[in-house]
Amino acid sequence: MEYSFRIGQEIIALRTHSKNIFRKGDIVIVRNMKPAFCNCFQFAVDIGHSHPADDMHCAKCGVTFTNDDGIYWFANTNFAPLVSVKKSLRIMELEAMDV
Repeated sequence: MEYSFRIGQEIIALRTHSKNIFRKGDIVIVRNMKPAFCNCFQFAVDIGHSHPADDMHCAKCGVTFTNDDGIYWFANTNFAPLVSVKKSLRIMELEAMDV
């Protein structure tokens, strides 16, 4: 599922990053966003980690792009809005009460 984010929003990691930069369940804040550099996702998210100004690549398709801003960009598909997750959990709790 694709979500939309806004700068300053709390989001939750849906999976653990291959280099453990974030772990599943971590709550982070969107600091910035930019268009995707490949077709694997809609946009890239800055969650406050720096990256040397060199090439980065998409872990899914391998496309390489030049990272000249020093920001470690992550695919939006790694995260969900925290509010959406909280709402889903509440709905599941309410449904379990009806059993």
